[in-house]
Amino acid sequence: MPSQREKDTLIGLARGIVLVQGNAFIKELLRKNGIKIGATKTAFEASLLDAIEEGRIQRQHIEEWLNEVEGWGNQHVYLYKVPQDVVQDPLWSTPGKVEAHVKTAGLGGLWQAQTSLEFPAARKLTAVSFDDSTLRLTWHQGLSTWVRATEKDYEKEIEGDLYEFRAHRYLADRSVMRFELRLTMGLAAVFMQEEWNKESHLHALAETKEAVSKIFRFESLIPYNVAKAIKNLDQAALEAEELSKTIRPHSTRLSGPGAYVQFASISGKTGYQEFEPVRHVRRAVRPEKFRGDHGVFIFTRKGPRGSARDLKIQLYGSQRRIRFWAQMNAGEVWDILKSFKKYGT
Repeated sequence: MPSQREKDTLIGLARGIVLVQGNAFIKELLRKNGIKIGATKTAFEASLLDAIEEGRIQRQHIEEWLNEVEGWGNQHVYLYKVPQDVVQDPLWSTPGKVEAHVKTAGLGGLWQAQTSLEFPAARKLTAVSFDDSTLRLTWHQGLSTWVRATEKDYEKEIEGDLYEFRAHRYLADRSVMRFELRLTMGLAAVFMQEEWNKESHLHALAETKEAVSKIFRFESLIPYNVAKAIKNLDQAALEAEELSKTIRPHSTRLSGPGAYVQFASISGKTGYQEFEPVRHVRRAVRPEKFRGDHGVFIFTRKGPRGSARDLKIQLYGSQRRIRFWAQMNAGEVWDILKSFKKYGT
């Protein structure tokens, strides 16, 4: 059984990070550990906190779950292709070699660290690991906010005057930044929850590069050609009926010297290519004459229990940036990035 101190820490974590996750993700944590689910988020919270207090959910359960859902989806992604000389580097032959390299780089204290339960005020590198041909670096930064809790409002008479007290609940959250190198996929990516701001994103990328370069040459990675992917994905959906069932271009902007052409659906759920007359106009466009400026694509993915959901992905050509709008888990994010790979070459 965990100590009361560890229980208290996990309860604090549950009230913050865990409870800002989507209902479907919390249900999966409870279901996986045989905990009563309930019908509302309030019921989820009660079941989860009771399970922690009783020792039925412990730190390892929370760690495993957080690694899959915390900071995945609803984020910005900078994708890279990994050249073969990096994939075949003897450094990756055993975890022991990577560990020795990490320690030499002065990051030994973070090697295979447990999932951080910290909420640091400034972004902090909290873990470095290598397993299953994947190198991971993780940063955390604490966030906090006050959320209105109207059910706790009350009125009270004090010295003959009536006062109204309006309650707010303190909610501790945190953002996650990750770098992952997946050798078997030949892909690497920087994932950040930082709101879009050119200067702050450049700073975060520089911070990532500095840390990763202590382990291997970050400069050897090839930035993914997002501009090419926009037009190639759009063209592939136009030509392959089967593909259009899982990837629907919602809007695409293609540019040439001094001009651009844009196709878009007025519905938030349908792709523009579903309207046949517009599809005929799009076929007149010769993609090789254009550059992909911007694209919004709807990916349909089936969950582990067969239910399908639509995921909105936005691509920015000039910024080489990919924006995932839906909350997702690690497997879903990497599944989509893997499907992107061939379109940016």
